[in-house]
Amino acid sequence: METADFPHPQELEPEKLYQVPLQLLHPDPQQPRKYFCENALEELKQTIEAHGILQPLLFTCDAQGALRLISGERRYRAAILAGLVSVPAIFKPQPSRELALIENIVRENLSVIEQAEAIQQLIDEKICRQKDLPTKLGKAKSTISEMLSLNRLPQDIRDECRTNPLVSRSILVEVAKKRTPATMRALYEKYKQRGLTRGELRKVSRPARQQRQPAAELQQSRLRLQHMIERLYELGLTDETERAQVEEQLQELKKYLESRLKRNRRELAGEKAQQLLF
Repeated sequence: METADFPHPQELEPEKLYQVPLQLLHPDPQQPRKYFCENALEELKQTIEAHGILQPLLFTCDAQGALRLISGERRYRAAILAGLVSVPAIFKPQPSRELALIENIVRENLSVIEQAEAIQQLIDEKICRQKDLPTKLGKAKSTISEMLSLNRLPQDIRDECRTNPLVSRSILVEVAKKRTPATMRALYEKYKQRGLTRGELRKVSRPARQQRQPAAELQQSRLRLQHMIERLYELGLTDETERAQVEEQLQELKKYLESRLKRNRRELAGEKAQQLLF
C-alpha cells in the first residue's frame, strides 16, 4: 500500500487489521526493550523473507496523529531489514499505558532485566498495584517478587545482562540478595569466572559463621542430652516401664543428633574443599 492511500488517522477502525506503511509507523519511545540482538534480528528477517509476518503488530494513533507501535518492535525492525514497505498491524484506539506495557511483558521476548524494569514501571506509574500483578501478568506471586528484586542490581550488571540472555533469572536473584552494590558485583564476578550454578552461588556467598553455627548448636544439644541420660540413671524412676520408655526416647534422640552432627561436618568439609578448588 502506498503512503498516500493509507486512511487518515480519524478514519481508522478499532481492532481492524491494516497493511501499515513502514514510513508512517514509529516505535514507542517508552518501549521496555532497550537492546535488540543483531543475530536474532537477522534470523527473524530470514523468517519474514520466507514466510512473511505471521503475527500482526499492534499500533495506535497519538495526540499528534502519528502512528505508534504498541507491540512488535522486533518484527518492525526485521521487516525494515527484509526490505518490506508495509506490515500487518491491528489498530488499537488510545490504548492504556497498562496495555502497552503488559503486551510487551507478556508477548515480546524481553530479557529478564527488561521484564523487571517494565514490571517496576507498572508500579511506579501507578498503573497497577503490586498485589494485582500476578493476575494481570499470569505469573506467580513469588515470580513477581523475584523479578522486582532484580531492580536492586547495579546499573552496570543490568546493562550487561540486557545483551547476555544466557544469564538466568535464578542467578540474578541470588546476586540481588546481597546487601550492597559492591557485594553484588563481587558475587556476579564469581559467577562469570567460575560458571557457578545457583546452588554453588549460594554456598560461596554464605558467611562462614552461618556455616559453622549449626554444628556448634548440635554439639551443645548432644552434650545436654548426654547429661540428661546420666541424670536419669542417677535419679531413677519408680515405674520400670516408664523408665524404659523415657530412656529409649532419649537414646533415639541422641542417635538423631549424632547423625545430624556427622552429616553437618561432612557438608562443611565438602564446601571447604569446593571453595579451595574454585
